[in-house]
Amino acid sequence: MELAERLSQLRLEGHYTQQQIGEALGIHYQNYQRWEKGRSNPKKDSLEKLAQFFSVPVSYLLGETDVRSFSELEQMLEHLPEAHQRKAIDYVKNIYEQYKTEQASSDFYSYDVLNMLLLAGRGREIPKAANFGRTTVYWNKQINYDVAMWIKGDSMMPAYSSGDVALIKKQTHADYAGQVCAVNYDGNTYIKKVYKQKTGLQLVSINKKHQDFFLSWSEKPWIVGKVIESFTPIEKIEIQVNN
Repeated sequence: MELAERLSQLRLEGHYTQQQIGEALGIHYQNYQRWEKGRSNPKKDSLEKLAQFFSVPVSYLLGETDVRSFSELEQMLEHLPEAHQRKAIDYVKNIYEQYKTEQASSDFYSYDVLNMLLLAGRGREIPKAANFGRTTVYWNKQINYDVAMWIKGDSMMPAYSSGDVALIKKQTHADYAGQVCAVNYDGNTYIKKVYKQKTGLQLVSINKKHQDFFLSWSEKPWIVGKVIESFTPIEKIEIQVNN
């Protein structure tokens, strides 16, 4: 079962509204709504908050396990003699260490991130470690995308964080009003919620501390594409396993 399905199932079982969950997590309910519809995925800290809210492990939300609670395991341990408890704990530790090794040595996928285009703000800085033109970063998920760009600024927080990478699928229009797209104007590119009007494009920030702005067609704005994913780059490290 996918994350979106599990979120919907847990919410309905608990008789919660999307608004209630958004308030509990300190986010706009539309951010949660996108997770439940599978349009975007929560970041690590949001996953942990969701797991805490629904009282389930993160692994259950991600579909890695069907175990909602470890209470059954705890109950079994309590009924074992101390010597058997130690054996059981040692066995679980071995499984856990094996799992960590498998995760650490799993494949990383490279992404070439453009340095010259600006996103989610009007600043002009790029990461210090970036090379001219493009920077290669890594992530443990493989996504089909057309353009990767750095996110700069906090106007799209909490859904899109400064310093993360946005993955763009090229298209010349938004699929629906309010879709998050990369829009180019006057040499800069911004991530915004896009609303098409007769006279131009209304660009709306998620972070309400930032003012929305309007670009008329005479200013020649163009949609680079829709944002299909964003992620925090993972440092690629070499793992040496001793036999």
